[in-house]
Amino acid sequence: MLAVLLLLTPCLTASARAEGGDNGGGERLVLACPDDIPPYCTRDEGGKAVGLLPDFWRLFAQKTGMRVELRPASSAEALMLLDAGEVDGHAGLALGPADQSVVSGGPAGPQGLDERYAFTRPLFDQGLGIFAPAETSQGLSRDRALETASLSLGVVRGEPAAGFLSATFPRMSQRVYPDLDALAGGLALGQVQLAAGPVPPLRHRLRALGGQDRFTLLRGFPGTVLRAAVRKGDPALLARLNAGLETMGHDDVDRLLSRDAANELRLPAWGGGALAGGLALLASLLVLRRARLLRKQALARGHETDLLRDNLLGEMARHRKTQDLLLSAIKQSPSGIIIAYANREAPPVLNAHALKILGMESSPPPGKLPDHRLWRVYTASGKLLSKTELPLAVALRGETIVNAEFRVALADGSECWILTNAAPVRDAQDKVRAGVVVFHDITASRLAERELARFKFFLEAGVEEVYLLRPNGTVAYVNEAVARSLGHPRDELMALPLADVSPALTPEAVLRLLLRVRLAPMTFETVQRARDGRELLKELKVFYMRFGDEEYVCAFGRDITEQSRMERELGSTRALFAASLEQAPWGIIIGDAATGKVTIANPEAASLLGVVPEDLVGMDVNGHLPQWSFLGDDAQVATPGETPLSRAVFKGETTRDYEVRFSLENGPERWLLAHASPVRAADGSIIAGILALADITVRKRMENQLVFKALHDSLTGLPNRALCLERLQQMLDAACETSRSFAVAFVDLDRFKMLNDSLGHSFGDRVLLEAARRLSRGVDGQGQVCRFGGDEFVLLVHRADDAEAAQQLIRVALAELCAPMFVDGQEVRLTASVGVVTGPGDDCLTPENILQNADLAMHRAKDAGRDRVRLFHPGMLRRAQELLALDADMRRGLERGEFVVFYQPIMAADGEELLGFEALARWRSPTRGLVQPHSFIAHAEDSGLIIALGEQILRLACAGMTAWRARYATARRLTLAVNLSARQFIQPDIVDTVRQVLRETGLPPALLKLELTESTLMGDPEAALSAMRRLKALGVALAIDDFGTGYSSLAYLQRFPVDILKIDRSFVRDLPREDEDSRVLVRAIAALAGSLRLGVVAEGVETREQLAMLAGLGCQAMQGFLFYPPLPEDAVEELLLEQQERGAA
Repeated sequence: MLAVLLLLTPCLTASARAEGGDNGGGERLVLACPDDIPPYCTRDEGGKAVGLLPDFWRLFAQKTGMRVELRPASSAEALMLLDAGEVDGHAGLALGPADQSVVSGGPAGPQGLDERYAFTRPLFDQGLGIFAPAETSQGLSRDRALETASLSLGVVRGEPAAGFLSATFPRMSQRVYPDLDALAGGLALGQVQLAAGPVPPLRHRLRALGGQDRFTLLRGFPGTVLRAAVRKGDPALLARLNAGLETMGHDDVDRLLSRDAANELRLPAWGGGALAGGLALLASLLVLRRARLLRKQALARGHETDLLRDNLLGEMARHRKTQDLLLSAIKQSPSGIIIAYANREAPPVLNAHALKILGMESSPPPGKLPDHRLWRVYTASGKLLSKTELPLAVALRGETIVNAEFRVALADGSECWILTNAAPVRDAQDKVRAGVVVFHDITASRLAERELARFKFFLEAGVEEVYLLRPNGTVAYVNEAVARSLGHPRDELMALPLADVSPALTPEAVLRLLLRVRLAPMTFETVQRARDGRELLKELKVFYMRFGDEEYVCAFGRDITEQSRMERELGSTRALFAASLEQAPWGIIIGDAATGKVTIANPEAASLLGVVPEDLVGMDVNGHLPQWSFLGDDAQVATPGETPLSRAVFKGETTRDYEVRFSLENGPERWLLAHASPVRAADGSIIAGILALADITVRKRMENQLVFKALHDSLTGLPNRALCLERLQQMLDAACETSRSFAVAFVDLDRFKMLNDSLGHSFGDRVLLEAARRLSRGVDGQGQVCRFGGDEFVLLVHRADDAEAAQQLIRVALAELCAPMFVDGQEVRLTASVGVVTGPGDDCLTPENILQNADLAMHRAKDAGRDRVRLFHPGMLRRAQELLALDADMRRGLERGEFVVFYQPIMAADGEELLGFEALARWRSPTRGLVQPHSFIAHAEDSGLIIALGEQILRLACAGMTAWRARYATARRLTLAVNLSARQFIQPDIVDTVRQVLRETGLPPALLKLELTESTLMGDPEAALSAMRRLKALGVALAIDDFGTGYSSLAYLQRFPVDILKIDRSFVRDLPREDEDSRVLVRAIAALAGSLRLGVVAEGVETREQLAMLAGLGCQAMQGFLFYPPLPEDAVEELLLEQQERGAA
């Protein structure tokens, strides 16, 4: 054993040198090390510094070769040694708040250390750890995660990481302790389930209370770091320290901290050779250490027991005091409080205010909860809560209610509103032990809020403007009505001086206004300026208001801009109405519906009625004065109560354009036009009636004159066409009722136009006037004469015994008309064509039908040679209808191209050579078939359709001839003859039409022959001569058709540029009968043509005898059925082909 001790002695000496900092000849570094902060640094039984900081700096000395000397001292003394310069630096400080040493349990000093010292880079991180008893840690690992656990967590007051812990573990409730010792004691006593703090010092204290395995580190986080400190002004030392700290590896520091965590036995660093020799000594030392450890544990257990007892006694005293304070607070609380225990072993606690609110006399007995049947609880939305939804039941289930409002209906029928909070009370194992409900009566505030909300709603939503003004002229309050009116946001208005919107209300004016309304409210008008520049007139009702020491001017306003404008307009309207009423050219009378009296009558009304206005005002609206006489259209007197004004006032009827004859006694009769209408209120009730009167006497006279002129002929004074139809209708009605015979004669004076043209229209008017007198004299009161227009008269005979007598009366009148008359010394003899219709007949005819029939009969009389009388019969109407249908069909045929051209060949005298063709019109009607010219040419001449028809035939014939000339060589020398009617020839544009057709079709003008009749030429010889010369200028030939049947004379043959004479077929027809006259006439025509060097063409050649005779008489060309009839186009093409083949042969 002695050998072993001797062997150990050198090793222990070497270790002591290392702890003392003796490291040979390296640089010496003296550090002050606080020895009152275990486990960082304490003194062992030999007074030597042990702990994390001494171990760290010993490791630092080994790594750097520096000689580190530690001077143990208290925390305060260590800083004093550094300030005095007795040491080079401080072994380790943690920067933080002023109470950092308390919070972390680590080495720290007073606030402002960073201003006094320079600090090295970090030595190591203390860490932040969460510790729990072993049983709690086992439950967490088994049942739930730490982040979701609802546990109590103890922290030291001022812990910088408290906020971090709250955010990381939101379900944990924190309890604050003054220092680490109290925190460790609270965890050991079960006051909290977890404790958080710097890892080394908190673990050291927990081991002292519970040994190695009683507490477990659940979670670790980075914490505050320790740094060495040197005095400022020594950067070389600071640099050497930082350089040495850089040589410290993280693994070395981690092993150092891990050794402290495991509480490993720290032995001196023996040499390898001494280990084998000290085994026996080690066994002895182990026995000694075991004894010392047992003693230390016994002392720790005793210390723990004392600490537990002291804490327990302190807790019990605090609990009694807290319980007394809590009971006193519950009793005196102005809120209702209910506490019910989950196991119901103790009776529920209800304070006096809770009993009062709920209408209870005492608390329920143990095992009973407050009877919910004594009241009904509703949510703010009106839902009735069930038993399980009541706040106390919710709290006992472990749930929470925060600031919920409920309506409570009590058993006596009263109601109250309560603001409620409910929460569970849990023990350390998070088990619900009780439920607490705190509520207070908010009925008064609720009602006040409701009234305030209602008042605010009406104040804000009302249309009336509200102002609250301070004495200095600023705005304290305005409602939305003001903002809407002025166009400013309300916040903007409250920031503006009132004078900006109400120029008259300056601060001085508002102050004067305040002094006035102190005495009495007042109302006035002021002008305000809107945001868009409009000026608004406001009426303000102002009164005084005081709140505490503050005075205000309160005003209710309304916009009267429109009202003011309307009042001005109403005033102007009243003045205009009065002036208009006074100066109106109409009589105006207004009657009041309530009194039935006349209230207003203007001077014109009085003048029209022959009185003064005062006589009318106050008179009944249905009254008459004795001197008045009113006659309606039926010449009946209008009785009282039926006047237009009375109907308007009492019946609400409107009368328009009511004409009445009015007369005064011994006064002239006049016509009045009355308009009357009711005046109604907004609800539709009648409040008055207004009658307007106008004197229309002059107008009525003019109307009568105009009516007479409208219905009578201005020249003769006879009824005109309109009145004739009216009288005829009356005659028909009378004939239907009495079956009396009547007759209607349509009289047209023959050749009256010639009389007008020769003697003048004035003379003609005088003749018509005499004719009207003679006809009127002729009917002798048994009929009536009407002038239908121009030279046409209509005789209406309505007082005849029979039709024969009526016709006899017409003949007498016509005889009177046709007798010689002298007008302006000139003898005139008139004749007339007359159409007569008698009745009544079997047909129900209208006046228009009768006049139409009479007109048809009159035209038949003209067609028969004039100066005749024709009696209408139905055949005339049928013929007229046929002509009407023919006209419609022809017009439609012209539009649709139904008219075609047939061609009759013109042959030479030998009967073999083809000289040309004459174009003849035919009508291929889809309903009538192929219509010959005699069936439609006459109507075409009468209706004027011959112009369009002739042009269409000319164009078709020229186009066809041009096409044949291009196709057949024999057709190129052939001529084409086309007839021109009289109407067609007299058209001003006939030459242009022919020129246009020739240009369009391409036919050479020399091949075209236009045939004219003698009557056509002699109608207007000069115009005919001009047209013929212009046609000749085109290069066409002219022929006289049907020569010998009209005005045959050498004179016109010499004047007119004629090329051909065509002998009419009537002369040719008589030749075979050896008619000497016909032969002489034909010979003369041929001789005449020969002497004038004109060609001759004979028409209607049908026999060989006629051909031979005409050839012998000198006719060069002929046409007729002997050669060919009129051919359609396809037959013409066959003929041309035959002619071409014959010529080729």
